[in-house]
Amino acid sequence: MKMNMPTPAIEDKRMTKRKVLKGGKYTFLCLAAFLSLFPLLWMLVSATNKSVDVITGRLIPGFYLGENLKTLL
Repeated sequence: MKMNMPTPAIEDKRMTKRKVLKGGKYTFLCLAAFLSLFPLLWMLVSATNKSVDVITGRLIPGFYLGENLKTLL
């Protein structure tokens, strides 16, 4: 009874396919993590800016967190 052993070319194709699938999974997971965390980042940055800066879409933290908290309370 002869065993069918995969040739090195077939093994290379399998390894390449595994690497591509693994890379695709990591790309998807990174994108999903970014989409999940971006609203939290937006909320924190918006809390430190004036309302004018929030409307313009500024993503740089400001220095108005204390003032915004006083206005809120």
